[in-house]
Amino acid sequence: MRTVAMPDTGTAAAWRATTRGLLAERVRPEDVLWRYGGDDGDLFASAPTLVASGQAQVPRSFVDLAGTVCWHADPQRFARLYALLWRLAEAPQLMADRADPALAKLREMEKSVRRDMHKM
Repeated sequence: MRTVAMPDTGTAAAWRATTRGLLAERVRPEDVLWRYGGDDGDLFASAPTLVASGQAQVPRSFVDLAGTVCWHADPQRFARLYALLWRLAEAPQLMADRADPALAKLREMEKSVRRDMHKM
């Protein structure tokens, strides 16, 4: 099991860099434990994995979704995003599937963050 700690600042950029490395190494979503800086985290949690190689081609809509969902309070947000990213590698058309429950949950989280941003 790989444990990845996300920082309090620069979270979206760190998540993108980390997932590039994880995808390049073909680490399955169920083999990653995501921690956020606010968690009372593991002392031995690894820093974000930065691997220069391993570019993933994903739809721009996913990049936008991930950039927003990273700010949601759900402790499973990084795991949910990585699981969808993993699936997108095999099925790029998945972002258009309105019936997909995992995508629907992430869209709901995105909407919640945008609503909170608007209220601020």
